[in-house]
Amino acid sequence: MGPVVIFSRGSKAVLDGFTITSVDSDRVLDLKGGGIYCAPESAPVITNNVIVGNRAVFGGAIYCDTLSAPVIHNNTILENSASVTGGGILSFRSSAIISNNRLIDNEAANSGGAIGGNRDSSRITNNIIWKNRAGFGGGISCDRSSTEISNNTLVLNVADYGGGIVVEKGSVRLTNQILWHNTKDELYLKQVGPAARPSYSLIGDGAFRGINGNISGDPLFENAETGNFQLRPDSPCIDSGSIDPFYTDTDGSFNDMGAFGGPGALPNNTLLSGKD
Repeated sequence: MGPVVIFSRGSKAVLDGFTITSVDSDRVLDLKGGGIYCAPESAPVITNNVIVGNRAVFGGAIYCDTLSAPVIHNNTILENSASVTGGGILSFRSSAIISNNRLIDNEAANSGGAIGGNRDSSRITNNIIWKNRAGFGGGISCDRSSTEISNNTLVLNVADYGGGIVVEKGSVRLTNQILWHNTKDELYLKQVGPAARPSYSLIGDGAFRGINGNISGDPLFENAETGNFQLRPDSPCIDSGSIDPFYTDTDGSFNDMGAFGGPGALPNNTLLSGKD
């Protein structure tokens, strides 16, 4: 048995409003995409789904293959696992748009507990990434990627290093993030140039504080224990994101750091629940 859903080459189909969960598979030792597989040159829209309890070698929930360009929007991606990379999503040489998702309690043995990118040019924006685990890159792992990562909230992700985000080589752009209580290390950069350094982000362990508009300290979420990562009115993250008009909030003010800021902000009623 293969993935639950397969988008074939050239597909532009829409998957909207389903629960995707796999049964035990005798292909788990070589499987790409336990829940969903996006074939080369496909461009499906994957939206408003619950993708839960899937497992594979690469991309426990979703695998985005070479030259694919899926839109992965407003899904709950929960308790999926990969025996190598991308417990939630793996983007391999793809141009995926990964936005407004909740990625919770996913796991990869090697890298990218929630999201793994390998030589891809994806856009990862306005996601909540909570309680994911991996060997490195508990939240996000980027390997030789040219990915844009903006306005995400990463909390309580765990790895041997880079609990929040790992970037190795490539030309990743990190802007307007909140990284809070990820262990070990909120952010780990390896063999990257100055352009890959984060900007206008709250990084809880103080890395890059005072450089490129980065700050540290408590982001003051409404109630992180219950999965409410909206910002309190006195949060230091409000109006502290990038001053570039491209990132302006929907009310016309400066960007708020995290998933509830910027032009593609999560709606204010987005609440989560997860295992302790």
